[in-house]
Amino acid sequence: MKGIVFLFSVLVAGCARTVGVVSPGPVDVIDHAPVEVSVNDYLRAESFLGWNAAPLVDGLALLEGQERVVQANWINPLGATDDRFWYVVQRSGARRFVLVDPAAGTSGPAFDHAAVAESMWRLNRILPGAVPITADNLPINAFTYGRDTANARLPDLSRIRFYDTTPDQSLWECTLSPVACRKEFGFPPPPDRVPSPNRRDTAVVHAGNLSVISLRDSVTASDSIILVRDSTQATTDGKPDHGYGIVPQECCNAITRGWWQDGARLPGNPPPPRPLLAWSPDGEKIVTHLYDDSRVAKLHLLETAMPRPILHSYSYALPSDTLVPTYELVVYHVKEDTLIPIEGGPMVDGFSGETFPVQWSPNSTHVFFTRHARDYKTYELVRGDATTGDTNVVVTETNQTFVSLNTLFPLLPANWRIIAGGREVIWYSERSGWGHLYRYDAETGDLLNPITSGEWAVLNVERVDDEWVYFTALGKDPDRDPYLAQLYRAPLSGDASRIELLTPEETQANHAVQISPSGNYILDTYSRRDHPGRTVLRRGDNGTVLMELEVMDISRLSEKGWKLPQHFTVKARDHVTDLHGFLHFPSNFD
Repeated sequence: MKGIVFLFSVLVAGCARTVGVVSPGPVDVIDHAPVEVSVNDYLRAESFLGWNAAPLVDGLALLEGQERVVQANWINPLGATDDRFWYVVQRSGARRFVLVDPAAGTSGPAFDHAAVAESMWRLNRILPGAVPITADNLPINAFTYGRDTANARLPDLSRIRFYDTTPDQSLWECTLSPVACRKEFGFPPPPDRVPSPNRRDTAVVHAGNLSVISLRDSVTASDSIILVRDSTQATTDGKPDHGYGIVPQECCNAITRGWWQDGARLPGNPPPPRPLLAWSPDGEKIVTHLYDDSRVAKLHLLETAMPRPILHSYSYALPSDTLVPTYELVVYHVKEDTLIPIEGGPMVDGFSGETFPVQWSPNSTHVFFTRHARDYKTYELVRGDATTGDTNVVVTETNQTFVSLNTLFPLLPANWRIIAGGREVIWYSERSGWGHLYRYDAETGDLLNPITSGEWAVLNVERVDDEWVYFTALGKDPDRDPYLAQLYRAPLSGDASRIELLTPEETQANHAVQISPSGNYILDTYSRRDHPGRTVLRRGDNGTVLMELEVMDISRLSEKGWKLPQHFTVKARDHVTDLHGFLHFPSNFD
C-alpha cells in the first residue's frame, strides 16, 4: 500500500528518576550505577497486562478472560426486519446481559439476573462443593432464546437455554416470566459438527471421511410422529492425511488447539477442530475439499514439559520442497448421495488454519473460490457449477511482489463478495497502488466498474446490499488520522460523489462495526489509545447515533496508576508527511 506511513509508538521505559542528561555540547562523562529493577517493579508491570487490566474496565465484554468489544448476538439473524439483539458487558465488575430493540429504541436487562441466579442456586446448592450463584457471578457465557412453537423460525423471548460454565457444562432452560430454571439432559454440541441451515442435518468428518447425520419425521403404528436419526457415509476413500474437510496442519496447532484453559493444561487430546466445509443455502449440498499432505515432509517441535519434553511433528513444506499440500474441491449432494468434483484440482494449499474461503451463490447453484500460485503473485477467483463441476475464471489478479486480498490480509478476511444473486462479484485489488473495490460480471469475467478509487485504502467489507457496499477505510479524508478506521458506504455503480462517511464524530477514533440483518442499524464501538471506548447504535443509512449503549469506565484502572498515553504528531524527513504516534508512560513516571 503506497503513501501510508505506519503508526509508531514511543515507549518510555525505566524508572521515575532521571539517570542522565544529554546536551548538545561536550559534557563530562559521569558514571551511574545501573538502575535496579525490583520484584515489585515486575509485579506492577504485570498488573497492567491485558488479562489483569481488563477486569478493571467497565463497558467492554470479558469472556473467558479475554477482553472484547461489545458483540451483537442477533436474535433472528435470518430475519429481514427483526434486528433485535443481545450482548454481554462488564458493569461494576460483574457480567450483565443486555437486550436491545432498535426499532423500539429500548435497551435493558435481557432477563432478571438475580431471579435466574436464585433459581439456579436452588437446584445446585445440593451438589458437593457447589459455589453459590448470585447475579454477579452467573455461570453463563451465552444463551439462545427459545423458538416459537407455531413457527420455529421465530424467537420466543419468554425463555432461554444455555450451557453453564461449570466443569459439567450442564444444559439449562429458564422461563423468564415468572423466572423458573430447570436442568435438562444434554451436552454442548461437539465442535467438529456443522449443522445445515435447516438444523435437521449435520455434517461431520472423522478420520478424513465425510458423513451426514439427518433427523427425519417417522410415523409410528399409532400415527404418532417421532424423530429418527439416520447417518449417511458420504465418502469412504479418505484418510487422516489425505481426506475430506481436513484442517491443514500449522505450527503449534498440536500444542495450542484446545489444550489450555484458564491457565491449566487439559488432560487427554485436544478436541477435534471444525471441519472445513460449507452448506449450501438450501441445505441440500455441501462443498468441502479433499486435502492431501501425505507426502509433505515433517517439521518438529519440542514442548517443554516435566519430566520429559514432548515431541510434536506436523506437515510443513519449506520453500525448497517440491512436495507441498494440495487440495481439490468437491460438492456432495445430500439427497442424491453423489459427490461432484470441481474442475481444476489439485491446487496449491491456500488455506490458513480453520478458515474455508469458499462462498455459495444465493440460489445454491454455484460455488466461488480463490486459488493462487505458490509464490502468491497470482490469484484467481473461480466460479464452479455445483451440478456439473465445470468452472470459469472470473478474475485473474497478478502482482510483481504478491497479491493481497485485504489491506491487512490475512489478519482480516479476503474482500470479495457475491452480489446480484450470484451474477456479479465484488473484488478487492491493489492494482492502482491502493486497495480498492471493483465490480465484475461473474459469468463473463468482464470488469463492470471500479466501486472505489483514490489515494486511500479500503480496509474491510462489512456488508453489501442491492445498491450499497459498506466498508471501513483508512486515509480517505485528508483532515482525519489515516491510521484510524472509519465506516463508509459507496454505491455499487462507482459514483465517487455519493460515497458517504457514516462515522463523522469530531473526536476521531478507530471504529469496529457490526451491521444488523436488515441493514437498518449499525452497532459501533469506537475508541482511541488515549480515548476510552464507546458503543453506540446508528442508523444504517446515514450513521446518525440513535442510542448510546456503553461507555468504557477506566476509573478503577486509573486508581491503580495506569496512565492514558499521549498522542503526538511530527513531520517526516520530507517536512510534509505527518507521522502520528503515542507516548506511553510507566505507571510510576513523575
